[in-house]
Amino acid sequence: MKRICGMLALLMLLRAAAVQAQTVYCNTNGGRYYHTQPRCEAIDPKYRDAVKAIEPEQAEEYGLIGSCGYCGKRAAESGDYAIIDAGEGGRLHLRARPSKDAESMGLYYTGTEVLCRSDAKDGWMEVGIGAHTGYMHMDYLKAGEVAHTIQPQWPEGIVIAEQGASMMNSPTKNSGSGMIIPKGESVTVMGMTAGHFYWVEYRAWHGYIQADALELHERNPADGLLNGIWRHSNGSSAWSTELTIHADGAFTGCYSDEAAESRTRYETRFYGVFSNPERIDEYQYRTSIVQLDYISEPGVQFIDGVMVITGEPAGVREGAAYTLYLPGFKVSNLKEAERYWPYESVDGVLIKPYLCQMESGRGFTLR
Repeated sequence: MKRICGMLALLMLLRAAAVQAQTVYCNTNGGRYYHTQPRCEAIDPKYRDAVKAIEPEQAEEYGLIGSCGYCGKRAAESGDYAIIDAGEGGRLHLRARPSKDAESMGLYYTGTEVLCRSDAKDGWMEVGIGAHTGYMHMDYLKAGEVAHTIQPQWPEGIVIAEQGASMMNSPTKNSGSGMIIPKGESVTVMGMTAGHFYWVEYRAWHGYIQADALELHERNPADGLLNGIWRHSNGSSAWSTELTIHADGAFTGCYSDEAAESRTRYETRFYGVFSNPERIDEYQYRTSIVQLDYISEPGVQFIDGVMVITGEPAGVREGAAYTLYLPGFKVSNLKEAERYWPYESVDGVLIKPYLCQMESGRGFTLR
């Protein structure tokens, strides 16, 4: 059995590099920790004194390669996709050279993804964002599991230009006309270049829009809560449904299940939109699928001798309502059907967001 799932949008994949035991940055308190002595402030104090020091050759056995074994935080490395965490300032400079005094090429919001083009040197890392390459200080770049916990601080941009806004591949006026986004449409603003172009996301696409074509608004705190890659599976079979949900609620997805012995494969590709989550309490939000379209029409076809069946994806239905449970929610308060599916918890409380279809109880876990 093997899972086949082709993601259709730009995926936010944070790759954990397999490296030898080394110093990693645990930004919980700014300290440095070795894989072989994972003393992390993220550990519950009642367990901290019980942390066991191990030999370097045991690191892989204990699953500590590439990250702090307890909080999942590590330094970003060349080839990683990392996430900006600019702290209270909310935005981070992209510098032309590895120095805080260097020319700023732009400012980018917390939650924005960058490609690390080099390993860190003297605290600086060469990164790529869209058409630009520059430098950012590694103290504000997060990789590994902890990157999933960063709450984006992207504002909403409303197109105000009468003729609509042209979204281009390059932040220059002579780069040619790109996709035209109609007046009144909303985009997610992830940064602004020194040349006064916004780096934006519109549904599954990324590009640049001239600043004077947009009007910025602060987003509702619930915006972006669904952002990320979600997986629905029973944890033991080959089938799964995966959703890549963007900050504006637009998503792409794939349901797949392959039975090698019977030469039958179930595969459905689709896209749609979730409504903006509505707050119930500190740990619960409600949302629903307001649009769902299929890339592959329901039916049966034969491909290379394999029968491929396209049908309704497990856990996804237009009009279906969902409850989003945030970290800290008590597992005992989940409905019985919701407790059937895999979720991540410690001491009886969720440690990762959990998205459940209200009617069926089917649950999606944030990867």
